[in-house]
Amino acid sequence: DIIRRDIGDILDLANNKWSEAWDDANKNDTYASDIESIRAELATEKPSTEDILGKNREVVYQEILNVLMSIVDKHMDTKPNGQSRLRWKDKHANTMSNGRKPDGILVVRKPGSSRKWSGVAVSFEIKSDEFDADASVLRGQVLTNLMDMAYDQPRRYSIAFGISQGGEVNVYLCTMRKVYYDCIGNLPCISAANDNINDFIRFLLVLYDELPKDHFGFHMRNDQGIYQPFCFGDISGFDQPSQEPGQEGILRTAKVSVLGDKAFSGRRHRYVGSRSWLYDASVRPKDMGKAMECILKLNWCTSDMAEAPVHKRAIGMGVPYTPCLVDSGTMPIDADDEYVGEVLLIERCGKQVTAFFTDLHESCVHRIVDIFAGYLHTLLVAADGDEDGYLLHRDISAGNLLVKDDKNP
Repeated sequence: DIIRRDIGDILDLANNKWSEAWDDANKNDTYASDIESIRAELATEKPSTEDILGKNREVVYQEILNVLMSIVDKHMDTKPNGQSRLRWKDKHANTMSNGRKPDGILVVRKPGSSRKWSGVAVSFEIKSDEFDADASVLRGQVLTNLMDMAYDQPRRYSIAFGISQGGEVNVYLCTMRKVYYDCIGNLPCISAANDNINDFIRFLLVLYDELPKDHFGFHMRNDQGIYQPFCFGDISGFDQPSQEPGQEGILRTAKVSVLGDKAFSGRRHRYVGSRSWLYDASVRPKDMGKAMECILKLNWCTSDMAEAPVHKRAIGMGVPYTPCLVDSGTMPIDADDEYVGEVLLIERCGKQVTAFFTDLHESCVHRIVDIFAGYLHTLLVAADGDEDGYLLHRDISAGNLLVKDDKNP
């Protein structure tokens, strides 16, 4: 669902401090001198009427946006609080790691971040005057950007801009459940004296100031999100005590390190609704030398589809071949109780059954019967249940059938 709402309400959905900063910027004109300085430089650097005569409007808007963002970037680097933690990249002629070309991005300032969607803080898409803000081709690209931004980097929200007919600028905020948008002004088109650009510049300045404070919408309280070692306590809003027998409190301060630069599985081909990310991870509890190899899973879903309670129940029922749940807890999704966020550390149980078959030696073919007998045993025990009912797995597929040590299901 894409819903139009007032920009103040949209910012409140991301972080109420954002809406306070926006209100302050508008009521007290806190960025007045910044806007004046940026516009003065823009007046001397943006393309002239002669330069853009006969050019496609999309090309014109791209040129103007690139000049504006470069000026804002440079301006924010000269502020008293030091170098900005965001930087502008014109990407319309350069591909990202997945081959796509957004028209522009604001990235977290770190080495190698300009080609990875996991480091993108804000994306931009531009269309010519043939398309208004409701055009499906524009919205499709904006939504795809939002999906790519969250594909390997779990986020509480993602931000994108769409620029279309007349240089109108719309901002999009993707929350866990819905996408909201509102018009935030215009690009400075050609030589219009009364263009509505101040709101857009003001909004950009709020982004540059507030996004780093909010860790760019990442679920982790650090600038690299999931890709920098973190503790469960570093997850935004994570405050549930451990419920795992023998693990109470041990893993609250354990360091979790994601192995690799992307999730290896999960329901990630969505920009709203139930989603999940699975990572290979190494976990080192505090004051304990040996690290544990685990699967880190971040999952958000409707409350009735939460995994941790079912996993614990399967273990309690004695369902065989159930992976050990090392630790788990919850994280906030939004103000509505319809969705729940989960963080799970699960025993790494070996390879997927398809990989086992690929690597299977002829002399080991007899193990197939034993392995599938184990899977059947697991299903029968879970379905037999106990006094509280039974368990049925809702996704019995090759990706969820694992083989441990090349012999155990």
